[in-house]
Amino acid sequence: MLTIRSVSEATVLKRVWGLGREGWGRGLCLGVIAVLGFPACAPNRPMPARGSPTAYDQLEAEPLEPFDAAAVFEASVNVDPSTFLPADLVEGPHFVVSGVWNDGFTNRYLLVTELGSFEVETTGLLRKRIHEISVVGQLDEEEVSGNMVYFLSTANAARGPVEGAAQWVMNPIDSAWHVPTGMWSYARRLVALAGRDRTFQEDHYSEELIGFSDAKREWAYRLGVDVYSENGALQRRLNRYAWLSLGGGLTVRLPLMAVAGPAGYALTVSGTTDQMKRELRDRSPEEVRIDVRSRLALMEVDPVLVERFVAHPWYSPTRLLLISESLSSLEETEGRSRFIEAAVHADEPQETYLFTRLALMLALYSEREQKITRIDSKDGLIWAETSQGRRVVPLYIDWATWSETFSYFMEAVDAVIPPGPEQKHLLLSGWVSPRARAHLNQTGWTLHEGIEMTWLAEVDRAAWAPGQPDPNRVLPEFGERSTAD
Repeated sequence: MLTIRSVSEATVLKRVWGLGREGWGRGLCLGVIAVLGFPACAPNRPMPARGSPTAYDQLEAEPLEPFDAAAVFEASVNVDPSTFLPADLVEGPHFVVSGVWNDGFTNRYLLVTELGSFEVETTGLLRKRIHEISVVGQLDEEEVSGNMVYFLSTANAARGPVEGAAQWVMNPIDSAWHVPTGMWSYARRLVALAGRDRTFQEDHYSEELIGFSDAKREWAYRLGVDVYSENGALQRRLNRYAWLSLGGGLTVRLPLMAVAGPAGYALTVSGTTDQMKRELRDRSPEEVRIDVRSRLALMEVDPVLVERFVAHPWYSPTRLLLISESLSSLEETEGRSRFIEAAVHADEPQETYLFTRLALMLALYSEREQKITRIDSKDGLIWAETSQGRRVVPLYIDWATWSETFSYFMEAVDAVIPPGPEQKHLLLSGWVSPRARAHLNQTGWTLHEGIEMTWLAEVDRAAWAPGQPDPNRVLPEFGERSTAD
């Protein structure tokens, strides 16, 4: 049975059905209704921990071999948040980090906000959640109400162009000669939608077809947030604004009308370029996956492996795009497919985040330190070789103490990395304890620490900068409050 979830959705469906009486539009109209009605099209959430284990899973496991009883290992402890975080990440206008637990590798933070409490794993995700909560808090401080969004959408739509699929839905046409130019892009999107199920991070097919997802992606772009974020509080706010914008007449350009030039572009200045943000704004998840396939094909990744990667239920379109672009920036690097071979074994959202950060770390190291010429992996462990013979192992950890588990893990890493004349380099997102550093130095490792709070923080600042308005797009502007009065 078709379920109507809101008044806005019901209104749009009535208009869609009215279009269906206009001859050729009836077929696509029925297609929209069919997509709305089939439960199989609903987003699916897979069960975690069902993939093959990787080397990184060993960091959460007990040692497989006994150790020298005389060895002195460090225990996991509760610590003060200020030990790991700068002051602006410990407390702010809309949040406070009230505690942190370290398991020997990863920090788990208790983030208390006006919207509830969150348990957040890793420092990178903590910074992202704080940014999202701050954006929601600023919207509340500006008193951006639902009525304001609706009336501003109506006012802007009335004096701006109405294009593409939303024009087709809201204003039925009488012949194919009057089809908006964006409809062929819309047809391409419909074909892509029919090809696979969506993942749990993505909107329902019906919401894509009626323009809701376009409006939601526009809001995320202008607010500087990830539209596929797993933050439920942020998703509820984006959903509300998108429905109100759609109900008020707000429409946006279709993907292929807004994105010009070739599909591929380089990841520059250690961050997500504005062009990448526009792609996430203007393209449906299916179209993002089409582009990711094209990029991986240029790297000569096996087509079967490509399909496993793009169809992976835990990778959001944002993370698929970030990984493919990071690897694309490693031009003339051999073995980039080896990274994908390891990444497909992620079996929970946290691991997909880990592989996204590892890809970025390698791209940034190649840009800023030494050019990476080869990537390899074994048992899911990724390592790289530079033009000067360095062997670089990226690890995403917050704070590593010298524990039995870490000692065993590093022995396994040493067994994987082939010998060479140059030093072995550990590229660490966080830091290690003095005792761990001493042991690693004794076994020939050179450490590069704190990447999360330096290079990756720069990436995030670029990704979270609010998108600039496009003069050819219709969007509410908060500075025009008088319009709503």
